[in-house]
Amino acid sequence: MIDPIRILSYNLRSGLSMSGELNIQRQAEVIKSLAPDVAGLQEVRIRKELPEEQGDQPAILAEETAMRAYFGRTIDCDQYEYGIGVLSRCPSELMEVVLLPQPETMEQRAVVVVKVRHGNKNFYMVNTHLVFEDDAESVRVEQLQAITKLVKEKGYIPAVLTGDFNARPEAESIRYLAGEWGMTDLTEFTFPATNPRIRIDYIAWYPKDAFTLEKLEVVNEPEASDHRPVFADLTPNC
Repeated sequence: MIDPIRILSYNLRSGLSMSGELNIQRQAEVIKSLAPDVAGLQEVRIRKELPEEQGDQPAILAEETAMRAYFGRTIDCDQYEYGIGVLSRCPSELMEVVLLPQPETMEQRAVVVVKVRHGNKNFYMVNTHLVFEDDAESVRVEQLQAITKLVKEKGYIPAVLTGDFNARPEAESIRYLAGEWGMTDLTEFTFPATNPRIRIDYIAWYPKDAFTLEKLEVVNEPEASDHRPVFADLTPNC
């Protein structure tokens, strides 16, 4: 019997709670309580103005959760490095971090790919955070097209995609994704955490028949971040 893989997607707001308190340890506790095998994280920072044991959020999360951390940097400035990350409880290795196509006027976005071994099977964890501007739907489509092309051309198959896509289910970008990838049939809202009114956080897989969805949940965590965590239990089909 093949055990399901628990996949988590969680936007950490750079360690800030809904009230604006910096407390990455609290977010680590949320992650640990959900016991994911692999987690895709958005809005992660390494704060250069703080001592490493306080400012290196990937390292703190790794220590607090007993998982291995991978960081994909999109911004590097004097005060901090900023980007996306992956946590893995399973044996894993970083494959690459790829910058996504977009106008120069927008905050740089990327995708991080980690090869994961779960039991006797390999899969690729693909995590991203798409542009947020309201008038940038065509850019989000282009970014998801680039991720799909990357997965196909590099043979990152089977793949699980997590992320804050900054797009609602009816958006063109999500319709494109649903045409190419298997999608969780999630109707619950994920943002903002205190009183969610929209769904912008997703979990998907490629190819469509690679996994069977066993369980899906938006976690009732209203304060640790401004997004609610989402997890899916996926059973590999081959």
